[in-house]
Amino acid sequence: NLTERKEILADADTQARVAELYQLVKKWDSVSEIVPQLLERLSALRTLHEQALQFSQALTYLDSQQKSSATSLASYRDLLNSVDSRLQENLSTITGNFESLDARLKNLGK
Repeated sequence: NLTERKEILADADTQARVAELYQLVKKWDSVSEIVPQLLERLSALRTLHEQALQFSQALTYLDSQQKSSATSLASYRDLLNSVDSRLQENLSTITGNFESLDARLKNLGK
């Protein structure tokens, strides 16, 4: 009698565990149906993230090139201004030399 009760209780416990496992498997069956779609989406996102990384790297490179170009242009502008001022100085010197030479030639002609 006692053994039968223990068997019935053990059987009821086993049935409860089986029912619990069945519910768990049922729940995961619905989840397993979306796993292929989820993997496909993750794969597409990976491609998108790789493209975004490449774009970001290209943007960083272009930004550094722009800064380098701006620095070079500023340097070239300074050099050009220096050359311009030197040319102005040389033009003044040459003009003065020609005026001096012209005055000497006039004095020689007298």
